[in-house]
Amino acid sequence: MNRTKQQNTNNWRRGLANSSIAALCLLIAIGLNSRVAAQQPSLDFKSMVQPVPASAKFVDPDYFIWGGSMARDAEGNCHLLYSRWPRDLGHNAWVTHSEIAHAVADDPLGPYTHVDVALPPRGSQYWDGMCTHNPTVHEFDGKYYLYYMGNFGDGNATAKLNPIHRNHQRIGVAVANSLSGPWKRFDAPIIDISESSDAPDALMTSNPSILRRADGTYVLIYKAVGKNGRMPFGGPVVHLAATSDSPTGPFTKHLKPLFTAPGVKFPAEDPYVWFDGQQCWAIVNDHKGHFNQTGEDSLALFTSTDGLDWSVAPHPWVLQRKLTWADGGEQSFHRLERPQLWLENGVPKVLFCAAEETKEKTHSFNVHIPLTRQAHQYEVTELRFQIQEAPSQPFDVELSATFQNDAGNSMTVPGFYNGDQEFCLRFTPPTSGTWRYKTESDAASLNAREGEITVGPARDGHKGGIVVDPQSSRRFAYENGEGYYPIAFECDWLFALDAENDSDIPHTKKFVDRLADNGFNQVVMNVFAYDVNWKKDARLDSQYDYGSPSVFPFAGNNEGPDYSTLNVEYFKRLDRVIEYLNRKDIVAHLMIYVWNKRVAWPEANSEADNRYFDYVVRRYQSYPNIVWDISKEALGYGHTDVNYITDRIERLRADDAFDRLVTVHDYGYCRRFPNNLDFVSVQLWKSELYSVMRKVCEAIPGKPILNIEHGGYERGPYEVFNGNYTSPEVCLERAYQCVFAGTYPTHYWQGAAWNVIIPDIDILPPAERPKLEYYRHMRKFVDRYRLDRLQVSDQKSNAGFCLHDDSGLFVYYVPKECDYFGLRLPKTHRGKAMTITWFDPLNGEFAEPERQTVTQWPAVKKPGGDQFRLLVVELNEN
Repeated sequence: MNRTKQQNTNNWRRGLANSSIAALCLLIAIGLNSRVAAQQPSLDFKSMVQPVPASAKFVDPDYFIWGGSMARDAEGNCHLLYSRWPRDLGHNAWVTHSEIAHAVADDPLGPYTHVDVALPPRGSQYWDGMCTHNPTVHEFDGKYYLYYMGNFGDGNATAKLNPIHRNHQRIGVAVANSLSGPWKRFDAPIIDISESSDAPDALMTSNPSILRRADGTYVLIYKAVGKNGRMPFGGPVVHLAATSDSPTGPFTKHLKPLFTAPGVKFPAEDPYVWFDGQQCWAIVNDHKGHFNQTGEDSLALFTSTDGLDWSVAPHPWVLQRKLTWADGGEQSFHRLERPQLWLENGVPKVLFCAAEETKEKTHSFNVHIPLTRQAHQYEVTELRFQIQEAPSQPFDVELSATFQNDAGNSMTVPGFYNGDQEFCLRFTPPTSGTWRYKTESDAASLNAREGEITVGPARDGHKGGIVVDPQSSRRFAYENGEGYYPIAFECDWLFALDAENDSDIPHTKKFVDRLADNGFNQVVMNVFAYDVNWKKDARLDSQYDYGSPSVFPFAGNNEGPDYSTLNVEYFKRLDRVIEYLNRKDIVAHLMIYVWNKRVAWPEANSEADNRYFDYVVRRYQSYPNIVWDISKEALGYGHTDVNYITDRIERLRADDAFDRLVTVHDYGYCRRFPNNLDFVSVQLWKSELYSVMRKVCEAIPGKPILNIEHGGYERGPYEVFNGNYTSPEVCLERAYQCVFAGTYPTHYWQGAAWNVIIPDIDILPPAERPKLEYYRHMRKFVDRYRLDRLQVSDQKSNAGFCLHDDSGLFVYYVPKECDYFGLRLPKTHRGKAMTITWFDPLNGEFAEPERQTVTQWPAVKKPGGDQFRLLVVELNEN
């Protein structure tokens, strides 16, 4: 991507830090053919189906109404061609008395008004003279083609299916210059039965669907029945394809059965097929849900490159037999089938289905289901692009998409290679509304793809990415303006918990759930680490040692790396971790490198190094829960220098369309180059931590400061790395000293530090479990009094530390050494009342508030116990 262009995008993005930035949870895909450069969405109908308006239901009380197919004329009128037959003849009269009728509407969703009968009965002397049924209408080169099934017979509407009419079914086409007709029919079907009695279509042909491929040829898919089954109904029932250079034939049959399932006699029916410019698609009635794994009659999606060989699509679920109406009500159906689509510029917009409410089959109607790429702010979406053959180094292909909304705002997002000839972009638009995109690539087959996404308002609980609060440069906020107060937990090897599980992340979920339940909303983690350099505890249970993992972000492994390519599967599994953290409202403080954990990194600034770095930035930047850290202990261990770290920061910012916050885990770098960073990460272990953190604030003004490692490593069942402090209570004290210094804390537990992780804390004896609840209590206190919005002062008491609003609220850290605690309150308040409330940070309990009078030297007695306490003083006007 052009880095200057991207920097312009980033500048605009920074200007929107106060606005609601959308991250979308919707899957869209695009597939490409080497011969044709046209858009192909990787469709996810399950997410596209929308509530159905009451007007999108076409009912006639006197008729059964079955499959309907819609097309729009040049004037914008919507024409529905549909099957109908008299209701008083019963459901099975479709095979004897159906006719194709015509209705019109101003909108694709209706309401539709019946106009006339397009293909009425024309006499038993014609192959289609007594019944026309199951239409599908298409426009090719300015003419309209109405494909349908027709038959003839004795005209008896029997209670059971009339076998004479059923077996006389054949496929025909009618042609017109207008959707209003008149329609010219032909004296012979375009798909007749085959002469051979052993042919799979020797008995009847029915239910056509057609597409035109990129080379201008046509593929017609149809239902067929042979004579090898028990007569009169024969069998088996299959689907076949036929091809032609003309929409009216002649057609060449391909007698290979389609949409088959092993051991299933009749798995699919009623396919609707279309070509989106490159890829062929089919929606089929999936009997018993064999293909989409629903286990019941439903609709499933297939895909094909040529219209002849079909496979189940990546997202096969289209629709079950139930709908949600626009008023919120839900309805289940006995049948919801005969799918037909209306496509606008190749994009599915409305799904038409025949609906039957009850198994008694007393009535049926047509329903028109709106489809949209509806997404929501603050939820992640993807665009996927499939190519026929990946280049020799697909990771170096430049791909981006420029997104623009109706207000003219635009941003350019980089893409990345996702393996298996697939490229991907992840997008987080900054506003709701319609966003249109167009791709740009140095690969011709990926260039100039276009589309649009509709973005709805953010759903509850989605707040956007993390920014520096525009109201105070010392604070963080979410993009929707709400405050974000990080209480971080370092778990460097979180990536490894389920990295060898190709189906799920159960260990990760269990551990992350525990963190979320205890108030942590940031996890400091590595993209990859290998193993520690120090001696491991001999007692360490090997199941909790995630050092020396078999996974690796490059080809090969850490002991035998192949830097020529990246391991996409590794990153797909890391995706699951980042996504789950996002679901649990936990920020991934992602350290791209770590130098002292035995990783076989490629040479700094080499082609392989740059490829890895760019790939991480492009793959993860869209997640709203990402903040970047260039490297753990970035200038330690002689691996790099300040120039390399500065280059990495500049390189990241040039590619990050979402302007995620950037830090470096090295206080020396942060102190020397604060303007390169969005917030400061320090690693300070001094025993008197409060004053040390205050000095950091003085040395680096105007930046949020996170003490990413304060020397406390809460003890666990194994010694992993003791630091200076292992008592959980001392670790908590040090965290609160960071808080009262106006900075932010990080917690370590040796049961989840470095190579060791115990995912299920509950398996430990109670005495060995970490005191994570201390941080749940901290979260409660921090949020209740909005501590990040208070000022720091050490002049409001004769001991301890104070946060206050310089008016009516004073919050004190009272050291455990104190028995009595002297307050220094505004002189103007002497003689007035104050309310004091003690908080126990170990059990999270508030004492009963006490009301006192403010004297010249007010003092309070700390509650008993050898521990520090928190004191809240609220000044009252009366």
